[in-house]
Amino acid sequence: MIVSADVDTAVGGFDREQAPQSRRAPSRPDAPGIPFPPLAEDAFDPELEAIAELRARPAERTAYAARLLAVVASAALLFALRFDLQYAFAPREAVYLGANPTAAQLAASSHRHVAIDGIPGGVGAIDYRRPLRDGLYRLAPLVDRPDLYVELRLPDGVDPARFVPPTHVDGRLTPIDDAGARFSHVREMIERTTGKPAPAATYLLEQGASPSLGAPSAIVALLAGALCIGQLVMLLAGLRKRPVR
Repeated sequence: MIVSADVDTAVGGFDREQAPQSRRAPSRPDAPGIPFPPLAEDAFDPELEAIAELRARPAERTAYAARLLAVVASAALLFALRFDLQYAFAPREAVYLGANPTAAQLAASSHRHVAIDGIPGGVGAIDYRRPLRDGLYRLAPLVDRPDLYVELRLPDGVDPARFVPPTHVDGRLTPIDDAGARFSHVREMIERTTGKPAPAATYLLEQGASPSLGAPSAIVALLAGALCIGQLVMLLAGLRKRPVR
């Protein structure tokens, strides 16, 4: 008599547990075993494909919107730092402008490394500190030049009232309206201190600032440009039409 527990052995001629692994159907698509048969050419269902595309559209739109926002934000940051990036690529050799440069010379040397002879005056000078930086800074106009201000860093421990300014200053020359976010308050500070409007073409000479790609503002500008280009390429690649099946 054959018991029920041995039915598979009697009928099939071998135990299921002893079946070769190559003859067993896989429990998962990537499990070893009998490979799945190839799909027939007419197995494609356009309705199922349309449903899948409809479900994927919200995620694709979100990705496109995020990339577009990244492009706009990085481009805006790059535009705001365009003069810092321009100065980073400027020649390191200072352009000597003498003791009394003209307005045309100042305009032609904007966003360049210059050297000027002059005496920073005490009348209208402003002492202040920069955020996230140690030390005291002074913004002072050159004597008899209300259109040219010099930013000096006072030595540590010196009494501001006893500080003797240099008579030869070299650094970055830029119009105060194009000096970036760090100096966005300069015109307001000058007008509040002097009590009268600053000349329209007023320049700022930042002492000791030499052209360098290692400057923080230049690094941020380069990263913003790389991010803008990368996201724009990915955005254009994602907008390409898919090939028709």
